Amino acid sequence: MRRWASAWRRRSEPACRAYEEERRLRIQGIRQTAFIDYQDRNKVWVLFSEDIVMTPSYLTVYVGDRLVYERKKFIASPCELLLPLVETTTDCTLELYDDLERTDAYRCKLEPVKQWKIALMTSSHEDLGYCEYVNRLEEGCAGFLDEAMDIMDRDGRYKYVIEHYWWLRAYENCRDEERQARLRRYMDSGHIALATPHSGVHTHWQGYEELPRSLYYARRYAREKWGIDPKTAIHADLSGVSWSAVSAYRNAGIRYLLSLPNDFRDSKDAEEAPQCFWWRAPGGKDRLLVWTQRHYMQDDLRQAIHDTSWYYESDEFRAEAKQDNIEKAIDKLFDRLGDVPYDLLPVSYYYDRRKPTTVLLLVIDSMRAKWKHPVFEMGLPDEFMGYLEERFGDQLPELAGDLTDQWADFATIAPRWLAKKREGEALFGMAEALSSLNLAAGRADMFPKATLDEALWSMLEFDEHCWATSIKDPFVMHKYNLKLVKEQTAIRAKRNVDDVIRRALLPSGDGCYAWNPLPYPRTEAIRLPLEEGDASVPIGVGRQRLPNGILTEPIPLPAFGIVALGSEPKAMAGERPKAVASKSEAGEGFARVEGGAIDTGHYIVWLDTDSGKIRNILDKASGHELLDEHSRYRLGDFIYYTCEEKASRSGTHEDVHKVFKISIRNGPLAVSIVMEGGEEQSGATVKNTVTFYKHDRTIDVELIFEGAAALMGDFYDRYKKNVFYAFPFRVPGFRFFTELAGGVVDEERDRLALHTNDFVIPQNWVSAENEAGGIALFTREMPVFHLGAIHLNRFSSTKAKPSSSIFLHAMSNRCNNLSLHSPEDCGGEFRLSILPYAGSWRASVPEWSLGRLYPPVAGRGAVAETGSVLALDRRNVRLLALKPAEDGDGFIVRFMELTGERTSASLTLPFGVADAVYTNVVEENTGEAALAEGRIVAFDIEPYSYATLRIRPLERVPFRYEEKERAAVRNVFAMPTVAGRTMVSWEKGDHRAFDSFEIRVNGERAAVVGNEALTVQWAELDADPNGEFSVEGRRRER
Repeated sequence: MRRWASAWRRRSEPACRAYEEERRLRIQGIRQTAFIDYQDRNKVWVLFSEDIVMTPSYLTVYVGDRLVYERKKFIASPCELLLPLVETTTDCTLELYDDLERTDAYRCKLEPVKQWKIALMTSSHEDLGYCEYVNRLEEGCAGFLDEAMDIMDRDGRYKYVIEHYWWLRAYENCRDEERQARLRRYMDSGHIALATPHSGVHTHWQGYEELPRSLYYARRYAREKWGIDPKTAIHADLSGVSWSAVSAYRNAGIRYLLSLPNDFRDSKDAEEAPQCFWWRAPGGKDRLLVWTQRHYMQDDLRQAIHDTSWYYESDEFRAEAKQDNIEKAIDKLFDRLGDVPYDLLPVSYYYDRRKPTTVLLLVIDSMRAKWKHPVFEMGLPDEFMGYLEERFGDQLPELAGDLTDQWADFATIAPRWLAKKREGEALFGMAEALSSLNLAAGRADMFPKATLDEALWSMLEFDEHCWATSIKDPFVMHKYNLKLVKEQTAIRAKRNVDDVIRRALLPSGDGCYAWNPLPYPRTEAIRLPLEEGDASVPIGVGRQRLPNGILTEPIPLPAFGIVALGSEPKAMAGERPKAVASKSEAGEGFARVEGGAIDTGHYIVWLDTDSGKIRNILDKASGHELLDEHSRYRLGDFIYYTCEEKASRSGTHEDVHKVFKISIRNGPLAVSIVMEGGEEQSGATVKNTVTFYKHDRTIDVELIFEGAAALMGDFYDRYKKNVFYAFPFRVPGFRFFTELAGGVVDEERDRLALHTNDFVIPQNWVSAENEAGGIALFTREMPVFHLGAIHLNRFSSTKAKPSSSIFLHAMSNRCNNLSLHSPEDCGGEFRLSILPYAGSWRASVPEWSLGRLYPPVAGRGAVAETGSVLALDRRNVRLLALKPAEDGDGFIVRFMELTGERTSASLTLPFGVADAVYTNVVEENTGEAALAEGRIVAFDIEPYSYATLRIRPLERVPFRYEEKERAAVRNVFAMPTVAGRTMVSWEKGDHRAFDSFEIRVNGERAAVVGNEALTVQWAELDADPNGEFSVEGRRRER
C-alpha cells in the first residue's frame, strides 16, 4: 500500500507542478485610459490571466529607467495604476511577485495620452403623445424650460437643449412676455439652445417641399423672434435620416446632425460606423457633420449614474462605488471610439419626458475633483460640433448613402390616414402656386396663408415618429393622442389644401374643366369624378365610364393651365362585365380577348383560369415578360403575414388570398381586369383591378381590402399581423433603385449598412433595372416596400436581394386596439402604377412619376380657360413652390433637380420680371443674381439639389394675407372612451380669448365647461359618439 502511494506521488508531482504553472497568475497586457490626475499621472489598467486574484500579489513597475511602483500590493483584477505621462512612446516593464518570488515579467510601450474634453448634453425627449396627453404637452414642455432656467439661476454652468421647434412654440403659446424675455436672456448667454427640426419627424415621410419648408420654423421664424442661429439638427429615438435631408439642411444653414437612435428593431449585423463623419449629399455638393451615439441617453453611463434613481441628487452621489462605475462607463465609451483624430467626446444624456435635474453637474463636480482630464463640462451641440469641425474637419471620414429609419414603416399602422396626409402634401405646393398667380393677376385680393400654414403644421405633426406602439397607461390617453396627432392632422391637411384649390379655381355654373398642375404642356387622359345624380360628360371628347370615374381620351393641356371642356347632360351606358371565357368580347372594346389572353396593343396579358389571377404580361415593345412565373405569388396577391413574436421571425406564416370571381371590362379607351376574392385567416374581402390603356403604356393597379378583422387584437398582439401585396417582377441581373425627396438610391451602392435595411421608404417610386431596361412601380398612398422578398423582422443591414420581386407593406397592427376598433378600420385602398422602360430610369421614370402624382385636376363647373400660365422648359427639374416671400419682397420659387444632372433651365411667368436673385431654402439672399428678361427667368441647378429664387415682378403686387381667427373654435371631433362615455375635443385660436365653452350634441346643449389654458381642450360626456358635436366659445370680457 505504501509502495502504491509513493508511486502515485512520483507520478502526480510533475502533473501538479504543470497544473500550478498553468494556473499561475500572468500579466496579459495593459490598457491606458483617458484619465489624467492633477499630478499628471495616467490611469492604467493591468490585465491578468485570471479575473479573480485568489491571494495577494505585488507589482513592480518601471517607466523607462524610472521605478514607479515597488512591490505594489493588489488583490483585484484588473489592477489600477497611475503612471507618469510620457511625451513619446516609452518602454514600460512590469514585474509580478507573489509572497516569495518573481513569477512573471511583462514589457510593453506607453503612449502619449490625449487630453480629452467631454461635453455632456441634456434635454428631454418629447414625443407628441407618448408620455402625456398631447394637448397638455405644451404646458409640460414650457414647465421643463422654466425648471431648467431655475437651475441656471443657481448654477451658471448648467446648459439645456430644446429638442425641437414644436417645444419652443409651446413656450410661446403658454408663457407671457416677461417669461419669454427670461428665456431670451438665457439663449443670448449661450445656456439654452434650439435644435432645428420641427419635431421628431420621419424625414423619409416628408415630401419634396415639406422637407425644406419644415426648416423655416427654426432657421427663419425662431431667428426672427428669438435672435438665435441654430445650426444643429437632432434626431433622437430614430435610427435613420433620409439622405435627401443633407441638401435641405445644409441649404438652410444647418451644418450639423446628431443622430441618437433607439436600437429597438434595429439591425443585428450592422457595420460599425465612425461616431463622427461627414455625410455627403446625393448630388455630391453638400455635406453635414454627423455625430452618432447609441441611444439619446448613453446606455453605459445611464447604468452607472442612475443605478438607484432617475433623480439622484444628494451627497451620496459622490460614493466611491458610483464614481468608479462612471469611470468604467467612460472607459467603455473611449474603447468603442477607437483611434480618432479629435479630442472632444460629446455625450447625449437625457430620456423621455424627464424634468431637468442637477445630476450632470454632480457628475462634473465628482469627476473634476479627481481628474484633470478628461475635462467634464456641459455643452450645447453648436458649440461642440463647431469645435470638431474647425479643429478636425479635414481629418474626418466621409460617407454617402441613405440611412434607413427602422421605425419609418410605422406608416403601415393607418394607411387611410397616411393616404390623406400624402394627398394633401402632394398638392400643397400646387395650391400655393395657384393662389399666388391669382394674386399676381389680380384675380384674388388675399393669399390664404393661415389655411396653408395650418395644413403644413398638420402634415409635420403627422410625420412625428410617436405612434404609441409600446403603450403606457392610461389607454384612453394614447387613443386620444393617436386620433388628434395622426387622424385629425391628416384630415385637416387634406381639407385645407382642397379648400385652397377650390377657392383658387372658383368653378361655377355648368360644365367641366381640367387643370394641369404641372408647369409642362402635356397630352393626358382626364378622369372626371362620378357624382351621384350628375351624369354630365364633356362635349366632343371620347370617353369611357369606369367604376371610379369617367375616363376621357387624351386631351392637350397647357402648362399649369386650365381647359374648359363644357358638358352635355346625358347619361352614358356602362360597360357590362364579361366572363373570361366569353368569345364575343373581341369587338366590344379596343382590346382583343381570346380565351385567357388579352392583347391590349402594348401588352399581351395571360390569365390563369384556374386561380383567376394574372399569370404573366408580355411587353410587346421589348419582347420581355414582366412577371416571374416561377414565383409563388401572382401580381397583386394579398398576403396575410403573421409572426409569433413581435421582434423575431419565429413562427412566421403566410396566407394568400383566393379569387372567387374575375371579370373583364373592355371599353374604347381602357380594359380592366377585376378580380374579387378573399383571404380566410384575416377575414379580408379582396378586390384587385388591373387596368391597361389604349393610349398609354402605364399599367394601373388598384388594390382594395376590407374587413380583415383578424388584424384586431390586444396590446400583446401588436406587431404580429401584417398585410403585404406582391409584385413578382422578372428582371434578370437586376439592381434596385429608390426615389427620395431629393435623390435616388442605388440599393447596391447607396444604402449604408449602419441600420436595418429590411425595407425602403421611397417618395413615390422604386424600380428593378438591368442594362437593357427595367420596371418602375409608382405608389400614391403607401410608400413602404420590401425588395426581393418579405424581410419582416429580419433586422439585417445586408444589401443582397434574392429576386427582383417587390412587396408593398400595406398594413400592420402595431398600434392594434388604439387604431383598429372594428372590422371597418381593418382595410385599405392602394393605387399603384407599373411602367416597363428601356435604358436607365433617368430617361423616363421621374417624368412619368410626376405625371402619376399630378394627374389633371378635373371637376364640374365653369372655369375661365387659360393658356400656359407657368412654363418650365426642362422635365428633369421639378417645381416645388411658388409663394409670396415671407418678408413680402417678391415671390419665392423653388425647384429640385431629379436625375442627378447639372442643368440650366428657364421659367416663363405670366408677368414681367424686374429681377431675380438666388436665395437659400429659407429665403435668405445669397447675393447671386439669376438672368431675368421679360417674363423669363433663367437659372442653374446642381444635381439632386435645390434652386430657390426671389423673383420681383415689374408691377408691384400688394400682398395681403388671410390671418388666423384668434377668437375661433375649430377642429372639433369626438371619440368613444370607456363605459359608454365620449370625449369631445376642440382647438382654440387663442386660449386667452375665452371664458367657457358650450358643447352641443345634435343641436342640444350638453355641457358648459370652463376654459383651460391650453390650445386644445377636451371634455368627457355621457353621449353617443356618433352624434353631431359642436363647441361654441364664450368670449372673455376685456
